[in-house]
Amino acid sequence: MYLSDNNRIWNMGSIILPVAFASAAILPSTNAKGGQVIILGVASTLLVAVWNVFSDHHRAFQTKSMAWMEAIERTLGVEDAGPPKAELPRAVDAKLPLVGKLNVRRIRWTLAVLTAVYWLAFAVSLR
Repeated sequence: MYLSDNNRIWNMGSIILPVAFASAAILPSTNAKGGQVIILGVASTLLVAVWNVFSDHHRAFQTKSMAWMEAIERTLGVEDAGPPKAELPRAVDAKLPLVGKLNVRRIRWTLAVLTAVYWLAFAVSLR
């Protein structure tokens, strides 16, 4: 259940991220002016940031839902309910390759910051 919920975050990202980075990929080959670069840069950075905010809210909802499921199982007297569900997000993240001590949230927000840095660097290079 957790992984299917988690897929919603990444399915949303599979749409938003290509849209956010498409202009970054084709812009260097065009004759874009400073104002156009700033507008595209702000829009691109905002898309990545909005995806991060939605992902954070979705993750908080997942954690709260898991805590409720655990409380319901305790109330019903389910004896073999498995590991504590509130710890599942961290357990799943720990098993992901390339994550290690980092967590996915930090990686997503680092991507948002790097997007803003790319656009700033591109805008400065036009001057």
